[in-house]
Amino acid sequence: MALDAKYVVSIDLEEYLVDNATSAPLSYGSIEFWKDDNRTSPKLVYELSGAPPNYTYTALPNPINLSVAGTVTDSVGNNVAIYYYPYDANGDIELYYIVVKNSFGVVQFTREAWPNIVSSNSPGSENSNISNELSNPQFVDINFSQNNPLTIPFTGSATMTVAIAPKWDLIISHIGSGSVVVSRNAISGSSAYPGNPPYTLTVTAGANVSSLYLRQRLLNNPDIFSPAVGGNNGYIAASVLLAPSSNLSIQYQPNGLSAQTILAANNISGSYAESMATIQLSGASNPSTGDTGYVDILVILPIVGSTTLSNLQIVGLDTSITTVGYEQNTVNRQRDQLFNYYSPLLQAKPIPSYLVGWDFPLNPTQALGPTISASSAGANTSAQIWDQTILFQSVNSGAAVSRSASGNGALTITATNATKFALIQYLPQNTAREILNTSLSANIAAITASAGGLVGTISLWYTTGSLPNTGSNNSLVATLDANGYPATFNGTWVEVTRNGLGNASFNVGSSSTTNFNDYGFSGWNLNGAAGADTATFFAIVVGFASLPTGHTIDIGSISLVPGGIPTRPAPQSPDEVLRQCQRYYSSSFNAGVVPATAAGYLGTVEMWTTGTIYAGGFFSFPVSMYAVPTITFYNPVNNNAQFYVVTASTDCNSTATTVIGENGFGMTAVSANTGQNRNTGAWSADCRLGL
Repeated sequence: MALDAKYVVSIDLEEYLVDNATSAPLSYGSIEFWKDDNRTSPKLVYELSGAPPNYTYTALPNPINLSVAGTVTDSVGNNVAIYYYPYDANGDIELYYIVVKNSFGVVQFTREAWPNIVSSNSPGSENSNISNELSNPQFVDINFSQNNPLTIPFTGSATMTVAIAPKWDLIISHIGSGSVVVSRNAISGSSAYPGNPPYTLTVTAGANVSSLYLRQRLLNNPDIFSPAVGGNNGYIAASVLLAPSSNLSIQYQPNGLSAQTILAANNISGSYAESMATIQLSGASNPSTGDTGYVDILVILPIVGSTTLSNLQIVGLDTSITTVGYEQNTVNRQRDQLFNYYSPLLQAKPIPSYLVGWDFPLNPTQALGPTISASSAGANTSAQIWDQTILFQSVNSGAAVSRSASGNGALTITATNATKFALIQYLPQNTAREILNTSLSANIAAITASAGGLVGTISLWYTTGSLPNTGSNNSLVATLDANGYPATFNGTWVEVTRNGLGNASFNVGSSSTTNFNDYGFSGWNLNGAAGADTATFFAIVVGFASLPTGHTIDIGSISLVPGGIPTRPAPQSPDEVLRQCQRYYSSSFNAGVVPATAAGYLGTVEMWTTGTIYAGGFFSFPVSMYAVPTITFYNPVNNNAQFYVVTASTDCNSTATTVIGENGFGMTAVSANTGQNRNTGAWSADCRLGL
């Protein structure tokens, strides 16, 4: 190693001690070294050996025995100088208490607080100018559920890369079947761990792991901190906080070159401890340029058992400082420093959601209105509710639907009987294939009055077949597991996975306000699988654990967006949302007016008949519909499927329609009445997916 300014030597070339009574050499006396603040604990001193630049600091005996001439010697009698190390393992100042005795053990003198090192003249004071070059060093942002550990299963022999957190990849090499479990642990302030981390990360290796490490890539830095010709000396310091019985090493590796170990740490202390080390890097030799070059910082983890860590730090130095402690930083600042991660994602990110009508305050609730009683169709059944929304319930008469009474416009689900439930939306072929050929993120904004919150899971699916029929009370979900994840299915469905990140599970928190909590997830991607180009339908399922009887949940929005950043749906006008929903359901009624209860409503379709003379015409839909719809007529007075005859005492007794296509329909009518009659009525056009 190089010379280290933290080892302090006396300015004298040689120590010469004398007897305080005779002034003769203190022949065969001794020097004892103790911690100044704990004078029963020995503290080592050192001698220097080696040649430049490869010097070594070797511990001297404690106590040191003096020569016949009263000079300092090492264990074999060589004349040496004493090098003091007035610091503890964390780099904090720790001074000596020194006791000098004669050959009979009589104390000659003592020295306290030796040598005179304080923070203002300590080499470690340079630490105040350091800057941690690692992003997200305390795992304040992660890519998996903060409520549940992430289990990463694997089979066969391969190497997999899982982005467990912004800027952190977990690289797993395996030779068979097994799994690695990752969890983030929230730490109480009273724990008082070194560096005061808000979180630690635990990685547990299961069977058949051959290599396991965390990686942070410093892009566009082909040889950062390495010695340059005629430039800096190229020192790099690393530090980490480890739980008891945890061990790891930290390496520096430019792309295409060999790795250098900066730090090897093994915490056997029985408590959380910080480990630090400094090395001099090899000379800069990476032929890559700043456009393509990078340096990987590798945190090598054991392939057996658990490792718990936090406070990862890398610091470049111009001089060798062996103990550079962790630079404490707030969570806010750590998130600020993740702009390098989020910026390229934000710059390329389209904002609008693929989902239709799931910004629920804007959902027009056309067909059934906003308030829908719990279905008595039975357990594990599904029904169409709001526009583009299917509701699954696990028990009979389980879940009722309404507009939130709080005024935030949310979709409110109320458990009339304790039930698991799910919201489902299908999307047609063209949209499905577009969705399945990109990476995806999802976000749900919700609150619940249920004590302890409510667990939910977002999952994405596709099929190459047809859709189950909600007219027969079926959706793709046949049953849900305890966390709202589909357990069995109607039809054949393939899941869009999250590339090793597991299920997108969350726990909706309770709140006394109307402000929604956001739960966002990313990582869904088929990675070019064949199903992306053959899917006939896509589905999103947002399922929930059992909601106790009488409890409610308000859901403000659910979005599905391309890219790696989950967001709420982009703002839209009510008219935009209505027209999107009218592609699947449209009517001559006002939005939210239920046809079956529309007595007294004057429809927009009129025909005149004279005796048995036919009359009719062509009627356009507000927007082009997704598919050829089913047309239903409504008598606005008598609530039947006939036209009302304004000038006669009986209804028009027959209607006949010919559906022209997605843009409108043609109609003829026959009246049994004589004379000239005006027939009026209303209509709905329905091609909702799953009916």
